[in-house]
Amino acid sequence: LGTQVNIKSDTPPNGFRFDRWSGDVGYVDNIESAETFITMAEKDDVEITATFIEMEKYELVVTDGYGTNSYYENTEVELVFNKVDNDNEHYEFLSWGGDIEYIDNPENNPAMLTMPAKDIAVYAVYNTYYNLNVVNGSGSGYYQEGTSIDIQANIPEEGMVFSRWTGDVSAVENIFLDKTKVNMPTSAIRITAQYKTENSENSVAKYLGVLTDETKIVIINEEIEMISDKLEVGSIIIDNNGNIGICTELNDTECTVKRVFTTNSKEV
Repeated sequence: LGTQVNIKSDTPPNGFRFDRWSGDVGYVDNIESAETFITMAEKDDVEITATFIEMEKYELVVTDGYGTNSYYENTEVELVFNKVDNDNEHYEFLSWGGDIEYIDNPENNPAMLTMPAKDIAVYAVYNTYYNLNVVNGSGSGYYQEGTSIDIQANIPEEGMVFSRWTGDVSAVENIFLDKTKVNMPTSAIRITAQYKTENSENSVAKYLGVLTDETKIVIINEEIEMISDKLEVGSIIIDNNGNIGICTELNDTECTVKRVFTTNSKEV
């Protein structure tokens, strides 16, 4: 009478947890504990059974990493940053953010997370570096958005001079300088140094005025390019070789020009 016997539940099947003892639970000290004891009666047989219930799963959402799924409480989950370097972008992992109190070390990659009894979300914190490809010049590399990069055209071959930068030139500080800067955007860009022969027709233009109805011009079917800081569509310009043109399309300070010549006679 009064003998105490320790009892312990078997390990629950996967996805289940101990719930309580059932049966002759009047002899059980704590029916909700998987490890407890019973106090035996003098003549009575005692029969008790450990019962299990299916565990609830909770959602883990991982942004920019592997590990998103549904898990049971206390499941150990490996978090892995999943951004992969490519030709256009390189990535630098910094840490994990979000519900980081469940991560053993948020600065590790990979890192281990212990699933709580609720839905949680974590995300990777990282830097992105975009590719700057400088053709015929220096400055190529991977840079963060907003970085100011010095670029310089290669020394031209004999008889040639630097003309301008072409390509993704919206990020270039001054496309007409062989040594200038690029302000890195949020994408990979490619720019190319272009050259021309010395004393070529694509030269700095003189500003002569704006085309009027009275101006007699004859348009020759040939396009040339000229540059001036005063140009507007309709501007008449002349280069240092004596070629006269009219600006038909303007991009910043660069005109697409139809080569023309002025005349006091009727159009021919």
